[in-house]
Amino acid sequence: MIEIICTVTPDVRGVERFPLVYDAGMTMLRIDFSQVDEDGARRLVRAARTFDKLRGRSVRILQDLRGPRIVVVRLPGGEVEIPVGQPVRFCSPEADCSRHRGLVVPVVMDAPFSSLESARRIATADGSLTFDVVERCTSEGWIDTSTRQAGTLRVDRPLRAPGMLAVRSLTDKDRSDINLGLELKADVVCLAGAAGPEIVKEARRIVGRKRMEVWARIETAEGIAAAGAIVKAADGIVIGRGGLAAETSLVEMPGHQSRLARLARKAGKKCIVASGILESLRWSASPTHAEIRDIAASLREGADGFLLGSETSVGRNPALAVQVLREAAGMPVNP
Repeated sequence: MIEIICTVTPDVRGVERFPLVYDAGMTMLRIDFSQVDEDGARRLVRAARTFDKLRGRSVRILQDLRGPRIVVVRLPGGEVEIPVGQPVRFCSPEADCSRHRGLVVPVVMDAPFSSLESARRIATADGSLTFDVVERCTSEGWIDTSTRQAGTLRVDRPLRAPGMLAVRSLTDKDRSDINLGLELKADVVCLAGAAGPEIVKEARRIVGRKRMEVWARIETAEGIAAAGAIVKAADGIVIGRGGLAAETSLVEMPGHQSRLARLARKAGKKCIVASGILESLRWSASPTHAEIRDIAASLREGADGFLLGSETSVGRNPALAVQVLREAAGMPVNP
């Protein structure tokens, strides 16, 4: 059976959407720990177990960890429209950038700011905004860039820094969240931004003998380079296409997906495709032909499932997104 993993939030919007995606046939609920706190996670798990009893089904729980982060913490007015060529200085909140005349963007990181010394560029997590590095002084807490791809930058928006020193261990938050997942009896924990097998092995030590699968999200250049070892260490992988496009390029991403799917299939491990599955359903009442072809191609390559993010968390047609995936996979539309 193909896994149809749906992201639902624990707010009012999520309360309205949960029965829609549940009854449409999701097989796994994704709790995004980059957006959901402990209380929200508990509410989502309670909702899933309640619906299981009411509907006579069993939906599994995916705990998706936040992983190491770079997040914008302050902007004039909360968001800024940035044109091509605009100079932007990214800095630590403690850095003295008072004399800098351009746009200053303070960020917080789980890693030391000095880990950006080797960064090739800065990009939003989905790759919609990119900045070329032109100068850096990480010892003083800043890195100057020039905008390559224009867009809107917002406070709390996560960033990527392709080429930065990879974090190969769990963050303190991730360790704490895994223990919460064990308490809530989550079925799967997914490790964000896995750069090597070490982080998978660390998660296994925390999980111990509990029946929780450990998946690794491969979404960085380092993850691609270590893909064979990561696949061997994990129970499954999630192909983070948005991250891979930002870290490498949109043109290279399909090749990466094909190679990762082959590795997982050869090793007998789960392979889940994430990002941009049915993006058009955020606002449209029907998917595009390209999206349907993409789903079919992913299944032919060996994908075992799909992870829906904004399609079910904020999109206008969450139930339709689930139904389209079930139909494309040859599953009954009504479970």
